[in-house]
Amino acid sequence: MKEENAAAAALGHSVIPMVNKLQDIFVQLGNHSTIELPQVPVVGSQSSGKSSVLEP
Repeated sequence: MKEENAAAAALGHSVIPMVNKLQDIFVQLGNHSTIELPQVPVVGSQSSGKSSVLEP
């Protein structure tokens, strides 16, 4: 389980710079962009309840 958590954390940390770059690009495009990027990343193994955390 520890190895899975470490792998998920590493993946999450590698995604953050990519999302930041995309946000920078969209800022340069201005309001012409209609794509909304996720604001809350949820990382976890399969069937760990990620969707349940986000449900209202």
